[in-house]
Amino acid sequence: MESFTDKLAHLKIPLNDIKSATNNFDDTKVIGHGGFGRVYRGEILSHFKGCSSSVAIKRVNRNYGVSKTDFLKMIEMLTRYKHEGLISLLGFCDEGDEKILVYEYASNGSLDRSLSSPDLTWVQRLKICIAAARGLSYLHGDMGTKERIIHRDVKSSNILLDENCNAKIADFGLSKLRPANQPQMELFPSFAGTLGYSDPLYYYDTHILSTDVYSFGVLLFEVICGKLSFDHSNGKSQILVPTWKESFRRNKLQDIIFDELKQQMGQTSLEIFMTIAYECLHTSREERPTMSHVVKELESALECQERYEGMKLTKGHKQMLMITEEDLSDYRFQNELTKDYKEMHMITAENPLKTELETRLLKGILLNRGKTVEHEVLIDDSVDLLPVLDTETYWELKLPSDYEDIIKRSKDSLQWETKKDLYAILCKGFPISYGEEWFFLANDGKKCLMLPARAVLEEDRWEWKPKPETRFEEVAGCIFDTFAIISKFNSKMLSPQTTYAAYLAYNLPDDYKSVDQPPHVQVVDKDSDSKEAYNIFLCTPQTPHINWNEKEEKTTNPSSRRKIKGLPKRRSDGWMEVQVHEFQTRATTRMISTRLKLSSYDMSLKGVIVQGLEFRPV
Repeated sequence: MESFTDKLAHLKIPLNDIKSATNNFDDTKVIGHGGFGRVYRGEILSHFKGCSSSVAIKRVNRNYGVSKTDFLKMIEMLTRYKHEGLISLLGFCDEGDEKILVYEYASNGSLDRSLSSPDLTWVQRLKICIAAARGLSYLHGDMGTKERIIHRDVKSSNILLDENCNAKIADFGLSKLRPANQPQMELFPSFAGTLGYSDPLYYYDTHILSTDVYSFGVLLFEVICGKLSFDHSNGKSQILVPTWKESFRRNKLQDIIFDELKQQMGQTSLEIFMTIAYECLHTSREERPTMSHVVKELESALECQERYEGMKLTKGHKQMLMITEEDLSDYRFQNELTKDYKEMHMITAENPLKTELETRLLKGILLNRGKTVEHEVLIDDSVDLLPVLDTETYWELKLPSDYEDIIKRSKDSLQWETKKDLYAILCKGFPISYGEEWFFLANDGKKCLMLPARAVLEEDRWEWKPKPETRFEEVAGCIFDTFAIISKFNSKMLSPQTTYAAYLAYNLPDDYKSVDQPPHVQVVDKDSDSKEAYNIFLCTPQTPHINWNEKEEKTTNPSSRRKIKGLPKRRSDGWMEVQVHEFQTRATTRMISTRLKLSSYDMSLKGVIVQGLEFRPV
């Protein structure tokens, strides 16, 4: 024991120094209560800096029953865990009956005191959550530490903020050590934690490995709701977590989100944040994420928010975010009938079952098959002109089941007289999520989405240019030889159980267009287990292209040939598009992620101009 004590000797602080710093533990010096006892603020001479500095002094309650041996073991453990997301232990005192811990002082106090502050922005809140998640992930051994520490009392009052609002986890008084190779179903005989944050299942079986994750999910909801997870009013106490979960399930987030945050949030950032927060609260522990996964999702939410705020700055703030590209409120569904169409319509009016129309030319909508593709979305390729066609019931059945939520997200005063008018508005498309996305329906009623270049490209690898005539009024010019496409959004924006393709909307520099035989571009799917690679063309070859199957017969090594996935097409807006990805949406998928790398061995991609990435059914 002597050598163990000597090992910690450099951290020992005399009791007289601590009494002097706290005015003999005066109540006016109390700044909080931790798991062990009271916490005081004081000034103590730093052995490292050679000057006085503010510290947090935690005085362990003598009735807590901590032996000197256990106390020193805990000190030794705390000195081995150093991370920027954890409050650092600076020293200790174990003279007489006193057991005291001295920590670095966090000048901005605990997070619970700032939850309702309008000065704490959404970006700051995201960064606080990320820092805390990283610290907890470190304690859980996700970063390869030898032992895992279960905090067992994760809550907003145990997240401290320093002078720069950097978050640090405090109060390991209720933590337990567990060897890294120990089974996850370890039992602890005594309950620890705080009502409102604790895993409900802990009361029944005391499994605790994922209780920290549950508590962290509660903390995430507190951050976005701007209030504590429990309410004391009228002599009654209420835990708000069930209400918050129900609001998420019913897609009623606007009812619980802190009002001061609503105008700050990008929709994608909000959805990623709320999804991971809800997953932390799963009743089944097997379905809860690890803290390392929580970190990744929160980082994605922050990245999306920063892109969103960058878009606001480049698009003229609220003015450009609150209006649509054109006034949809006066849009009416009108048909431009050709002579042939009128004659066919007369026939069908006399006998609705006699014929079918294969094409309708609608006002402003071109349906030149295989040439213009952008607005090929209004009416089914073939439509039976039966009497039911004009009824409200028919058109309402063609609307997405969540069309009311989609209309709300447009932030526009959209108006329509009939469900047919509304269907036309949805098919035409309009910006949603404050202009961060473009939503529309395909010709079969399937949901489609387009993301702007800023939402799918690495910002520092592109030159950003204003382009008012485009959907997002901004495009990106590639300044490197290769580039990556990275996107992530809520699966609710697309139709389930559907095969979708992602189309890159782009234009080429003049020197690329002049090439007689353009080289292919290789696309590598970074999300596939096999890192699948396939080829596309950004410029249509002038000579007939031998497809992959024909080439397979003529080559001695067919496996070395990449399959041609996409050939470019001209869009009706004058831009080019090419399919770069294909995937299947499933009912169980929450988020849709795309990670692609585009490169060419024969030509640089420098100068390629990108408008965005569009998702449509194949």
